[in-house]
Amino acid sequence: MEALQKDCDKWAPGIDILFIRITKSKIPPTIAKNYEMIEYLKAMRMIAIEEQRVIETKAETQRRVEQITALMEADVNTIKMAREIDQTKKLLLKQELINTIIIEKEKTLAKEYLIYAEAIAEINEYLLTEEYLMLEEIKAFTKNAILFVGIYIPPYYKPLLP
Repeated sequence: MEALQKDCDKWAPGIDILFIRITKSKIPPTIAKNYEMIEYLKAMRMIAIEEQRVIETKAETQRRVEQITALMEADVNTIKMAREIDQTKKLLLKQELINTIIIEKEKTLAKEYLIYAEAIAEINEYLLTEEYLMLEEIKAFTKNAILFVGIYIPPYYKPLLP
């Protein structure tokens, strides 16, 4: 009503609109049925489009969640691998230190044995005299000798000399 009054004031001054009556036109049933069918199909199409959008949105969300989860797992695996590498490096360093200690101990023992062997050799040089050699010869001879005391010689004894 206001829109009509504005147009009337502009194009035909002096006309006042007091009342507007709108009648509803009657649509034939076949056209109404077609119209309802078209509106129903439009509504179904809009529902299908919205359902498709929802499905696409859900799929996109699921894909993003999976990507984020995969990235998180990759980060966790990277951290675990770095930790394992650090532990392995520490174990290797520890083993190297232990090996170095063992090698140093073995070198020290070898030096001590060398000093001991040199000392023994030096002492043996002092012992290597004519008297000592004669003493060792007598000891060796007495070890092989058999001494029987008495008049009885056992039957299992067989002298080496004829």
